[in-house]
Amino acid sequence: KCLTADPTGRYRRAGELAEDLERFLDDMPLDFADDPSLRERTGKWLRRNPSLRSVVAAVAVVVALFVAMTAWSDFRRLGEAEEFIAHAEDQFNQGATSAAADTLEEANKLLASRTAVARFFGAETQRAESKKKLQELAKSVSIVLLAEFASLADTARADPEGTASAVQSRSAPAMFIDP
Repeated sequence: KCLTADPTGRYRRAGELAEDLERFLDDMPLDFADDPSLRERTGKWLRRNPSLRSVVAAVAVVVALFVAMTAWSDFRRLGEAEEFIAHAEDQFNQGATSAAADTLEEANKLLASRTAVARFFGAETQRAESKKKLQELAKSVSIVLLAEFASLADTARADPEGTASAVQSRSAPAMFIDP
């Protein structure tokens, strides 16, 4: 501040300069100069309070560990959801449509749980791809299930007394696939 070209921006008195120099040497905030940055103020505060440095460092480590564990957990759930989707696809290809529907529901639950930390680390793109694959497979499963139930309904209509062996008490699994 004392070297500013504009005279109005300089210290008005030598005493102000001396006071700011003393405060600077004591790692205190300056009274007459412009406000320092947050980084500079934090550094001075930590130098003035050496006993709190370890506390601040420990808190920073705990926060970093929490963020890392949350991100890891979310990515792990995402991986499990992808495994469920692959398993449901295998079940569907083998003709176990109802089991595939149940497996897809489990995958959908895993995909629904997400954290802001995972969004920050870019898991949303991977999640969107998995969600799209899940929805495509769910459509196929739903079509087959509807065809199976339509066939059962036709059989029940053709034999209203319920003597046909194909009619069983079977309920459709509920599938809730949110967009």
